[in-house]
Amino acid sequence: MPTHKTGDKSMTKADELEKRKILQERARLLARHEDEEVTAPDDEFYAVQFVVAGQNYAFDGPLVREVSHCKNLTRIPCTPPFIAGVVNIRSEIIPVLDTRKFFQLAPGWPDNSKLIILQVDDTKLGILVDDVVGVSTFSLSKLQLPMTNMTAEQTRYVRGIAEGPVIVIDAMALINDPTIEVNETVD
Repeated sequence: MPTHKTGDKSMTKADELEKRKILQERARLLARHEDEEVTAPDDEFYAVQFVVAGQNYAFDGPLVREVSHCKNLTRIPCTPPFIAGVVNIRSEIIPVLDTRKFFQLAPGWPDNSKLIILQVDDTKLGILVDDVVGVSTFSLSKLQLPMTNMTAEQTRYVRGIAEGPVIVIDAMALINDPTIEVNETVD
């Protein structure tokens, strides 16, 4: 039988064919066909996870435009107490929601607070948070009902509680809430 040199070892033609056959079978098993789509299960969604007052929260990932440090916050007179002010990000003036006041949590912000910018169509809203944890995947079917110690105001914006616990906030409900709109004028 003819042999071929491969490195320091001699390999017969039969060995080489067997090796090729094994590698082709592995490649076939590992290959993804073009018509196969890789998707998450229907009830899974990714979310940006963050911390406020020691509690973990999350927003739907597709609604998060960006995360940045909260710098140059300008307070605006005649706004509700839960509006922290506005920020100028790349020549866009974006209102900022003070989540601690809005959700009636303990006051006080760390020096390195972060800003999560939510966007739906042309509407943008900055959300002031203590810190951003990262991106997580959650299952809608595994979300639990809001905690009984939450106020009605707080639960109005809660999609559910994920394992951790992580309070998943309904960002659409928050952005579309008419109480957040500022329509006052100063005489």
